[in-house]
Amino acid sequence: MSEPIAVIAVYRFKASVAEDAMRVLLVEHRATLVAEGLVSERTPWVLQSRVDPTELVEVFEWKDEAAGRAAGSNPRVLAVWGKFAAQCETVGLSLAKTAEAAAPFAHFKSWRM
Repeated sequence: MSEPIAVIAVYRFKASVAEDAMRVLLVEHRATLVAEGLVSERTPWVLQSRVDPTELVEVFEWKDEAAGRAAGSNPRVLAVWGKFAAQCETVGLSLAKTAEAAAPFAHFKSWRM
């Protein structure tokens, strides 16, 4: 039996991108992954840096390892990822490079999606 695979995706949006636009893109991302049958039913968790509000951490689950691989060739998913590329300075930012990384117990603003 295959198991869900947890993902921690970190984005640094361009300073010119409004918070509402960030939210819209994250909602579209989730909706697309659900529609394509790629993610588990677990609600994703989105965290915003309290130090640098352009940094967002999205925690979600691929349905299984194959779903994670399939996403990279899915045209609908790639279209959404293209929007991330256009609106972000960095997609796939390392957790170690987030503003909170040096803190032993990092604190973030939690978003309700």
